[in-house]
Amino acid sequence: SSLQLLSQEEEQQIHPLLFGVELSEQELLIALKNNIASNPSYSRNWLMLGSFWENTLQYDSAAYAYTKAFELDTTCVKCKQQLAGVMAIRGMVKEAIGFYNKTLSLDSTNTTARIQLARLLKRESKFKESLKHFEWLLNKDTTNFYLWEQVGDCSMRIDSIGKGLYSYNRSFELNQANMPLAVKLINAYLQTGIPPMFYIEVANIALKYDSTYVPLIRAKGYLHFLSQDYKTSEIWFNNALELGDSTRFTLKFLG
Repeated sequence: SSLQLLSQEEEQQIHPLLFGVELSEQELLIALKNNIASNPSYSRNWLMLGSFWENTLQYDSAAYAYTKAFELDTTCVKCKQQLAGVMAIRGMVKEAIGFYNKTLSLDSTNTTARIQLARLLKRESKFKESLKHFEWLLNKDTTNFYLWEQVGDCSMRIDSIGKGLYSYNRSFELNQANMPLAVKLINAYLQTGIPPMFYIEVANIALKYDSTYVPLIRAKGYLHFLSQDYKTSEIWFNNALELGDSTRFTLKFLG
């Protein structure tokens, strides 16, 4: 909904006619614009209009509305956060990061803004900066397997293999059905040079949840290959091939 930025009580105070009736997209837009016409200096009206435009994928218009809201109330945390989001979508990464930081300077407890910033920094290969935010979030929720995985991803990308391996293990303990994570964990172990016999169980555990996940089947075949158990390795690479895996890696080691 384009009205999710405010509580229902706040929304009803702004425009009671928007509630209890079904409005078309065009009717809702007209109502929101009428709100602004009647009270153009009220930042919430612009915020709601920006949300409407964002929800309808009109990001340039959304950015305009959020900017107007921000100009009217420079202490508005939601204005900065929403503006940062549409800037990121529009490819204005530097500006988006700046507004996310401004959002957090006003409210450091805003976990939504922080995770959005952390994801953006990670997407832009700013792994050290991203890691700091993911670790902050993790300190608030140590049982979140997603956050442990993100810390692992960032750590591996800055060559902090020990931290990456530990984080992947914690994430896998919390969610053993995460098949892509199981592959990441195995690859992390491979980088350490630890013999496969000590972590092949990761593949065995994960495959109980999905016995057809090709990347993990391929990894299990490779672990048996490294252990010089070629007969078993051949079985697993053949399984991958039968499931449609014709990658160069599988063909090479099966051969």
